[in-house]
Amino acid sequence: MLLLLTLRGTPTLYYGEELGTENVPISPEQERDPWGLRVPGLGLGRDPEWTPMRRDATENAGFAEPGVQPWLPLGGDAATPNVAVERERPDTMLSMTRRLLELRDAHPALTSGDYTPVDGTDAAVFAFVRSYDERFLVAINTTSETVSLTVPHVGAGEAVLGTMMSRRGQLDWADADLRPNEGIVMRIEGTVAAR
Repeated sequence: MLLLLTLRGTPTLYYGEELGTENVPISPEQERDPWGLRVPGLGLGRDPEWTPMRRDATENAGFAEPGVQPWLPLGGDAATPNVAVERERPDTMLSMTRRLLELRDAHPALTSGDYTPVDGTDAAVFAFVRSYDERFLVAINTTSETVSLTVPHVGAGEAVLGTMMSRRGQLDWADADLRPNEGIVMRIEGTVAAR
């Protein structure tokens, strides 16, 4: 989500992604998508992504009245993730998505700013700068291991948003570590070496 909402272009969110909902296994007899029905047995249908939205922890996850059979199964534990739970907690995918959308809306650099890939980072780190009236460094560790992030000429900056809530305020990213699967958006000063 952090990558999608900080890259150039128009972001497209599909229903459930803002919650971090995973695909639900669909048996052949449960398939409803015309594409999947036309080519049975290949698993090409979109039904796993089209399962009912989990609104709350009630029967049918608040999507349909109790006792009504939804067109596709909910799958897994409907208690989480769901909108009611994620709306109330600051450390959820829904909360992060909202903060990212607010950040994107408030800073033109993240919507119409220039994109510059960053040179000198670990191969596991995808990093770039978005700039317009201000500059933001976006760095994402794409692995499940801690990796070193060395961004020449950046030094200290203000961490404005990250996938780990503890990364806030002034940070020195001239030589730092990104935790497993961590992403961060940082307001920076100075120049950054481009690829």
